[in-house]
Amino acid sequence: KMLPRTSYAASDIDPLYLDYLGNRFANYSAVDILRVDLENDAHFDAVAGCFDTVLCLNVLEHVAQSDRAVRNMYRALEPGGFAIILVPQGQWLYGSLDRVLDHVKRYNRTDLADTCRRAGFEIDRLLSFNRTGVLPWFLNARILRRKHFGKLQLKFFDSMVWFWRIADRFLPFHGLSVICIARKPMAD
Repeated sequence: KMLPRTSYAASDIDPLYLDYLGNRFANYSAVDILRVDLENDAHFDAVAGCFDTVLCLNVLEHVAQSDRAVRNMYRALEPGGFAIILVPQGQWLYGSLDRVLDHVKRYNRTDLADTCRRAGFEIDRLLSFNRTGVLPWFLNARILRRKHFGKLQLKFFDSMVWFWRIADRFLPFHGLSVICIARKPMAD
């Protein structure tokens, strides 16, 4: 469920996903569907300073020009607005699964924070999560060089979520993903 707002915008660059979003939110007058390419500055001219929050979930890793993309997110925000950016973590994990998913790169906390700071953001929080996913990802993407997870493997992993939640906090490495919560300063 989304937080109460007077308006929302959902975006993508893929026509198929845009069509899906248009159909999914056709009966919601408060939701606008926009074609927005993070690497295209012109796409942000019309929305500069229009949003209080930008959610960028599993997108930045597909973008070659990440500095430009984050600067455009910054432009879209009003002063004091937040960007919440989730990316896959650990370049050492980059492998066959990342290539299949068209990932340009995986990040670490420092890379993501520095990219956000270069755009002008102040970092509020960096959160690493899903440590339990690191070993299966490494095994499948780097060792076995698979192009997908098997159904049985996914079913087993999903059935053990209750255990993974407990075990996750005790694992001695960073998680499979990192979230950066960044704020555009009030005085811009």
